[in-house]
Amino acid sequence: MREIKFRGQRIDNNHWVYGYLIRTSIGQCYIMEEPTFIPALTTPSKEFIEVKLETVGQYINLKDKNKKEIYEGNIVKINGNSDIGWINNLEIIGDIYENPELLEGK
Repeated sequence: MREIKFRGQRIDNNHWVYGYLIRTSIGQCYIMEEPTFIPALTTPSKEFIEVKLETVGQYINLKDKNKKEIYEGNIVKINGNSDIGWINNLEIIGDIYENPELLEGK
C-alpha cells in the first residue's frame, strides 16, 4: 500500500517537518506529524506546524541507497552508469530549496 506523507519547511525557522498535510481554504499549509483528531483550524494547536507552501513536497515512495526517503524537491544522483538496478543506486545530494546551485549542472 502506498504511504501518503509530506514534508515542508517551517515558516518560523526553516527546519523540515514531516507528516500529514493540511491546507486551508485561504492557502495556509500545515504539517501534522502524527494523525490525530482535527479541531477547527481556527483553534491554535501545537500539533499543526505551519509550513511554507512553496516548499511542500510529497513522499514518492522511494528510498535512496542510504534508506533515506525521497520527496518531491530532492535532488538525486544516480550512481553508476548501468540501466539495470538504477533504483538501488539513487542518492539524495540536496534539494531545490537549500541547494539550487546543484541544478546548474556543473
